[in-house]
Amino acid sequence: MKPITVGIDGSQAAIAAALWSVDEAVGRGRPLHLVAVINKTHSSADDYASDLSHAESSLKAAQSAVEASG
Repeated sequence: MKPITVGIDGSQAAIAAALWSVDEAVGRGRPLHLVAVINKTHSSADDYASDLSHAESSLKAAQSAVEASG
């Protein structure tokens, strides 16, 4: 069974897409996957850490919004 997959970038539009996709996933009986992508090449370890931190916090915010929607 293929999941419903939503890209999360920290924007309000991404949060809205995650919330919209909940009904789709439930209605189709599919799992919901929230994903964030970061560039694998960075000029410094600090840049990588910053991108990773942003991705993680964006995913947590989207997850919280989905969980709060019931």
